[in-house]
Amino acid sequence: MNSVEAKQFIASRIDDQAVREGVPFSEVERKMLFFSETHPSLPDMDQVLLEFNETYNMFPYERVVSSLICNAYRRDRKEPEFAQKWADARTSLRGEDHYIKVMLNRGLAAANRTRDFLIYVAIGILVVFTLLAVIALSH
Repeated sequence: MNSVEAKQFIASRIDDQAVREGVPFSEVERKMLFFSETHPSLPDMDQVLLEFNETYNMFPYERVVSSLICNAYRRDRKEPEFAQKWADARTSLRGEDHYIKVMLNRGLAAANRTRDFLIYVAIGILVVFTLLAVIALSH
């Protein structure tokens, strides 16, 4: 998967999640997912960027897109085919400068927060039981 295919995949998952949640997502907002200052982008990106800067606030936009990514990823990671596509897309964008990476990193971090917390709790419980076993065996 190359970076264009990666952005197309992620954009399609964001579009799908926006529909599922009833979140309005305009064509300009969708096209901004393809923005990059250093890599080829959509042919009308200059006009899209101008309209986006005049009409939208970047911070709420990024928050909404990150949330859509989080929710889409949480749903998709349960299916191996989609989970692999997410991993491939992230790998394809690594090391390149794409606007969507900002939101992708935030969204995936939020999606994994609960899982990571549960792992830390499990490790903590394991450490406590190990210490109790060591104390009990030393007496």
